Amino acid sequence: MDYDETPARRFTLPSAMHAAAFVCALLNIVLSPWCFGAWEMWWFWPMAALLFAGCLFAGTGTLLETLSRNDDGAPRVGRIPLGPAALVSAIAFIPFLAYAIARSRFPSAPGLPLVTMEAERSLLLFFTPAALALIMALSFTRRRLAAMAWIVFANIAVIAVYAVAGKYAGKVDYVLWVLSPWTYGGRAKAVFFCPNHLSAFMNLGLCLALALVFAPRTAWRVKAFAVAAAVAMAWADFLTLSRGGLASILLGLLVGLPTLAMRGRRLWARLLAPVLLAGAIAGAVFAIWRLPNPLMDRISGHGLYKTVVSTWGTPEWKTRVHDSFWYGFDRGTYIQSALRAWKSNPVWGIGPGQHSNRWQEFNASDPGVRPVDGNPATMKRPRYVNNEQHLYEVHSDWTQLLEEYGLVGLALFAFPMLALFVVLCLAQSRMNEDALQPGGASSPAILRAMPLAALLAFIVMAIHSLGDFSFQMPSITWLFAFMAAAGVLAAAPEE
Repeated sequence: MDYDETPARRFTLPSAMHAAAFVCALLNIVLSPWCFGAWEMWWFWPMAALLFAGCLFAGTGTLLETLSRNDDGAPRVGRIPLGPAALVSAIAFIPFLAYAIARSRFPSAPGLPLVTMEAERSLLLFFTPAALALIMALSFTRRRLAAMAWIVFANIAVIAVYAVAGKYAGKVDYVLWVLSPWTYGGRAKAVFFCPNHLSAFMNLGLCLALALVFAPRTAWRVKAFAVAAAVAMAWADFLTLSRGGLASILLGLLVGLPTLAMRGRRLWARLLAPVLLAGAIAGAVFAIWRLPNPLMDRISGHGLYKTVVSTWGTPEWKTRVHDSFWYGFDRGTYIQSALRAWKSNPVWGIGPGQHSNRWQEFNASDPGVRPVDGNPATMKRPRYVNNEQHLYEVHSDWTQLLEEYGLVGLALFAFPMLALFVVLCLAQSRMNEDALQPGGASSPAILRAMPLAALLAFIVMAIHSLGDFSFQMPSITWLFAFMAAAGVLAAAPEE
């Protein structure tokens, strides 16, 4: 397979438009984590503007290219063909995006403005990934896709090294040049204010690194670089001491082990990869569980863990664990608040981005205080609110989606995500079959690895999002969107 564009192509306006779109997408993915994850609006908006500018360039280039086609109707040169899988993945998200726009125009409580800053941010966290996918579909060639994938992978590796170096240099309380107002007990943060977000970011990089390690017919130099990067990312991930982040990567890799069993033509080759990875996971779990380390200290010191261990096997075990989670665990109070809000409008939800504005109406009790009457007015507010008395996120992306968009929104979002999962499974299968064929290793290693990386990333993030809000961090959302779109496009058949 030849991934070069047509030789000796002269400069054209459409090609310039596509090149500009590529640069916009690349700058967004590479720079957004270094802008504190693009969390604050003064960083978020410029990064979002890059993607919308890229869409404009990509759309203009495609239009000009279509208008200037030869009479024989020759297709666009160099671009990755949009097969049925890519089209299904894209079309499946349109109903939810339309619903999100419509929902933002009809607030569920009197006195709320039609569109608030929080609603705009919520909508853009869905529309900007769609914009990125559109840029990649319209303007990316296989060469551009491979180049961007390598640059993104190297960028994650650099952030991992920066996180490790910052930890051991005693600069762990700094986020870039800013002294963080939250220390998190010396946990690594690197470019994010919250160590849990660094963990989620490293998890995505680990998925790509491991996919490169186990990609068939890959040069040993590439595998060696991927192993070194994986070590740095895993090290940085551990230094975050993120219980949810580390649990999600281990569980996600275990769930994804069957995909590795399909790689290779011989039985021993099919079993080697999953056995090696399963052994590494078992070793990591044993080391964390049995050896002295700060992560295990953090796990064992948690009230929920103590309740589970102290009451295991007793008749009151279920009741004690239930009460410990819902009334003694911070995330339990956050989820309670969100579920009470959802019950006020279960079908349509309270509105995009409205959790931070309306949490006081449905607030949960302080940890350790069990409500007796279920009346929100008699309960105290949750801990860890900001100076404006906002509790920004639920610490569960799926729960927050249900709260703000209702059952309709959850169903409309779950369907395209399920479709994307199926498409990624098919992409991984196709890429594996092509790689095992004679001459099938001519495609870049990074492209052969991308479908598996995207599939593993999907599983890991779906698990992590149950107990954290990683998808509320723009740079993580954009990186995941890039990996998912790249996984679909990398497996697209040649024209």
